Amino acid sequence: MLRVAICDDTPEDLDSIAASLKCCLDKRGVDADIMTFSHPDALLNVAGKNVFDIYYLDVIMPMMSGIEVGRELRQAHSKAQLVFLTTSDEFAVDAFALRAAHYLVKPYTQAQFDEATQRALDGLGGVEPRYLTVRSEGGTLRQVDVDEILYIESQNHRQCLNLKRGTCTEARRSLARLFVELEKIAPGQYIAPYKGHVVNQRAISSIEPKYLVLRDDTHIPIPRGSFHELQAQYMAFRFDGCPPRP
Repeated sequence: MLRVAICDDTPEDLDSIAASLKCCLDKRGVDADIMTFSHPDALLNVAGKNVFDIYYLDVIMPMMSGIEVGRELRQAHSKAQLVFLTTSDEFAVDAFALRAAHYLVKPYTQAQFDEATQRALDGLGGVEPRYLTVRSEGGTLRQVDVDEILYIESQNHRQCLNLKRGTCTEARRSLARLFVELEKIAPGQYIAPYKGHVVNQRAISSIEPKYLVLRDDTHIPIPRGSFHELQAQYMAFRFDGCPPRP
């Protein structure tokens, strides 16, 4: 059974988080033992005796911040999934440094809560998701699972990360820099087949002489004469797990 701890100093928010969690887990058929705490000290005292799988932590609390709670859990070598909730993205960088599964900004929708919880559940599966941290034009920080990206397209000096769910997340870093960062996180998984495009090879459905066809039926043009090279690169990635050696 899944063991979950929720800590928030506001009773209304504590009840709201618990209700959102129950709704999310019920839809997934997941049984859970959920404990709620209104004070970080009470949580840490119990955490020393119990192994929780997931912690939902309010960031801004008068006695001790959720970030500090998360830091203590990590110092105690906890490998639990951490989900932070707050009214501002001010502490997002600190949360990501603690390997947070997600960082939710209040008020959030049930769909956003479900996404955060799914990331935490996925993290419990033993395979750590690989995240690219991007900052939007508005300054909001977001972690994007690299396996959720279909392709990135440069549009009027903005980079649009097209995701599996049919949504787009914008990033204000250059396409070249995003490509370098993706190569560090997921070596060989991404290619730049055409000017202004970076493509996730896991999203490729077929390679045609003039374009790549992605699973969502997007067609990415490729330069003349590159068909065989891209085909070889794709086959090497899919079967060897790495790009071909020179």
